[in-house]
Amino acid sequence: MYQAILTAHCCKISEALTVVGGTAELDFDTFRLTITGPGKYFEFVPEFAWGAGDYLKYESSITPEVEVFTGWRLVPRTDWDLTLDKLKFKNFCEHSGLRTPPLVADARVAGGAIVKEARRRAARGRILGPMAVDEALRIAAASGRELYAEKLIDGDTIRAWYWNGILACIERRPHPRVIGDGDLTVRALAEAKYPGRDWGLVEPAMSAMAKWQKLGIDAVPPRGAPVVLDFRFQSALYAIARSSENSLAEASGTSVAQQLVSAGLQLKNGVPENIRAQTLICVCGVIDAAQQVWFTDMDVGRLVHPDTYETTISNLFGISRLAHPVKALPSEGSPTRH
Repeated sequence: MYQAILTAHCCKISEALTVVGGTAELDFDTFRLTITGPGKYFEFVPEFAWGAGDYLKYESSITPEVEVFTGWRLVPRTDWDLTLDKLKFKNFCEHSGLRTPPLVADARVAGGAIVKEARRRAARGRILGPMAVDEALRIAAASGRELYAEKLIDGDTIRAWYWNGILACIERRPHPRVIGDGDLTVRALAEAKYPGRDWGLVEPAMSAMAKWQKLGIDAVPPRGAPVVLDFRFQSALYAIARSSENSLAEASGTSVAQQLVSAGLQLKNGVPENIRAQTLICVCGVIDAAQQVWFTDMDVGRLVHPDTYETTISNLFGISRLAHPVKALPSEGSPTRH
């Protein structure tokens, strides 16, 4: 994974230092990074993680449990209400004028729905669907308010990183899909296109998607018919990215970029005031066919994206500049590890 490659972090820090005319020192005992520039210096705290079931646990120091380096932050990882409670984030978006998929409360609502965990407990949180609205409402009602149903917004999934309200990085992924050939089943088409996947992880989402498209995974779709296999950004069908997926440069000047940039101030106001100007945030969403951005989640990011350092460090030293790296499309051809 690009975001967990230490050399990627070091290279991006180096590029950022060139912009501000600064230098850096790394303390190998603590792994803290001190950045010094014209009249200022900042100490960045390291972050490490390891897996614990469905969770990721984080530390700011190296311990025997640590499995991966996840980046440097100006302040240690901190969660708050909007990063933990998806319903509170949706309410925040509605009051801030940001588009967010509406909650579903009436079975007569047209289209489909997905069911989500209201309060995030695992690293990603449970997401079920897509499914018919009445089925989503039954599942949500039976959960005792642990789950909720929201309208399915079809489109590319995105992650956008912000520093101090400034858009620093975008990752955009189309849904993984196959095209029917009139002979092979959905399952066989998927196995041929995405070899080496963990089908125990893939099959539940793929089955739900096929059902939503009025197919079974063992049905044969017509020749030329597209079949979407998953709607999640973190689909197990995507291979681990070995290079940056940052599409900020490609998006420049588009309506999507304009929406993301203009949302920065509102999203910044969703961060607690005491850490607002020092916290890197990540928001997730969907870009629909009309190129409208729908925000779904706010997080501090499972990992620090290396491509955000230039924006972060430039802003800290009072330089107005955004990073525009070359885009690398998400890989669908090599095996995914989990």
